[in-house]
Amino acid sequence: MKLLILLVVGYFCFRAIKNWLMAGSRPPDEVSSTPAGEIDDVMIQDPVCGVYFPKGNGIGLQYKGEELFFCSQECKAKYVHSHKET
Repeated sequence: MKLLILLVVGYFCFRAIKNWLMAGSRPPDEVSSTPAGEIDDVMIQDPVCGVYFPKGNGIGLQYKGEELFFCSQECKAKYVHSHKET
């Protein structure tokens, strides 16, 4: 019985010391600087390959008054090549 009590007390001491030492290395509680409920970025679909990606990471192109976004330079080049007016 004494051994069991000693083990329980030792465990709680270990946890207390571990929490005290690890308190300074915790990451901040705030994950995003965006207020709750506000969308950070919009997902859009590449018109060439169909991949969805964040609009902020896209490569933009103004084409006939329309703003298009592509997931990569390759997709943008394919789109421009396929829509060339000859």
